[in-house]
Amino acid sequence: GGRNGKSSRNVTKDVGCSQSAVSKIWTKYRQNGKVVKGKHTGRPRKTSKRQDRKLKAICLENRKCTTKQMRNKWTETGVDVCDRTVRNHLQEMGFTFRKAKRKPSLTPEQKRTRLQGEKKCPRNNPTSV
Repeated sequence: GGRNGKSSRNVTKDVGCSQSAVSKIWTKYRQNGKVVKGKHTGRPRKTSKRQDRKLKAICLENRKCTTKQMRNKWTETGVDVCDRTVRNHLQEMGFTFRKAKRKPSLTPEQKRTRLQGEKKCPRNNPTSV
């Protein structure tokens, strides 16, 4: 438990991290007398904050662009990344994506009725209304 009478369970609620994380930090604190900030895990970012801002600007200017097109524009500013990175960065910024829907191709049956339908369909022929 903590010195000021709080259990690690209560601390986790306040801090918003797991109980094991809190107890690890607490044990380190007792050993060293200070909280040592943990090492950064994961792959280091390839882009700077400034480059990220540039991407955000590109995205806002070209809302209809694909990530490939955005990446090409971003590459012109000297950033060398893949499409996946562009998507990840934009997701972090809170942009949402919609995949372009592929229209189902017409069946041979539909094609036939379409070709014939132009002549038969009463909607296209104003005199029969």
